[in-house]
Amino acid sequence: MKSEEILRDHSESATRDAIEENQLAFLADFSGGVPEPYVLEVYRGQDMIRSYTGIPHPIFNGVYALGFDEQNLEKEVLETVEFFRFRNVPHMWWVGPSSTPGIDELLVGHGLMKSEWDTAAMAIDLNQLNESRLQELSERSGTEVKRVNTEEDLDKWSKVVGAAFEIDEFSYGVFHSIFKSLLETQACSFFLAEIGGEPVGASSSALKAGVVGIYNVGTLEEYRGNGIGQLVSLAALHEAENQGYEIGILSSTESGYNVYQKLGFKEYFRYRIYVDVPQ
Repeated sequence: MKSEEILRDHSESATRDAIEENQLAFLADFSGGVPEPYVLEVYRGQDMIRSYTGIPHPIFNGVYALGFDEQNLEKEVLETVEFFRFRNVPHMWWVGPSSTPGIDELLVGHGLMKSEWDTAAMAIDLNQLNESRLQELSERSGTEVKRVNTEEDLDKWSKVVGAAFEIDEFSYGVFHSIFKSLLETQACSFFLAEIGGEPVGASSSALKAGVVGIYNVGTLEEYRGNGIGQLVSLAALHEAENQGYEIGILSSTESGYNVYQKLGFKEYFRYRIYVDVPQ
């Protein structure tokens, strides 16, 4: 995996910035692997980062809201929403600590829906990881975690993620193509949990902005409650720690929040997610 200068500053402001920057870099790599005939178009400015692929799924078309000019906020928000509506594709907005105040109300006013995907942005000091926790979870559940290095294992990994997140058949094909691109370019690392050789859990990690970001943590429904989500997360965190990284970050849903707190993660802010789906 490609890396960069490691963040040593553990202050709240530096960590918050790294969370956002890691997320942005991961989304850029993720969207950059879209399969033909789709093509990624990106606008990067001080006001926002807007990505468009034309794929009919909101995660592939969206806006990371930064510092819009307050005086022109309503105009810029409406123009951006209309950009996607004119192209008849669903899209989503990520609203975080860098976003201009008042943007939430404008998005709702223009017909976007507040999503249930809102997530807690969390971080952990990797020096405080419980060294024995990984082995304890592995032995308790009879689970082995390995790093994905082949297309065969990536196929298994993708099927776990697809099932865990209930991804439809069309979107699954797109996601798998992107994951394959990320594996080939080493933009991410992938981790697969198996019990008796059967895939049961998955995660990925991205070394961006000087920290390690944990993504795509999923467990097959019938194996949940056995600590497998913790296990695949810890495997990624420990790999980064062994490379000298000091901070791990992730975005957690409510269902995983208490689990990550127990591992030592602390919440820094919340992403508010808004979605627009063509009628």
